[in-house]
Amino acid sequence: MGALGYNIFADMYGCDASALNDVEYLRVVMKEAARKGNMSVVRTIFHRYKPHGVTGVVIVKESHLAIHTWPEHQFASVDIFLCGTNSNPYEALKYIELKLRPKKVYTNSMERGMAIEYERIK
Repeated sequence: MGALGYNIFADMYGCDASALNDVEYLRVVMKEAARKGNMSVVRTIFHRYKPHGVTGVVIVKESHLAIHTWPEHQFASVDIFLCGTNSNPYEALKYIELKLRPKKVYTNSMERGMAIEYERIK
């Protein structure tokens, strides 16, 4: 028995500040990233903050992709959470990196909801 889900976290530094503040650009990038990662988009929710910054979520049948931006720091935080094994979250992440052009990226990943633990506490 494996994990119920898989989560990738990426901190992107030195990104294009104008891209990080463009809600429509980010919506297109994140939706296309989902498609590149073989995910099925269900809905998108994006919000632009004043004076700057964007939070966006792309809900996919497999779970979600999220982005939070701080243009004033040229920083973006990206989370990709997936269930199942038919999608490729690293392809999605690679596409986001291509479009935001960070100078440095730190990633981490973890399995979520270990099925064996679930069975043990039932």
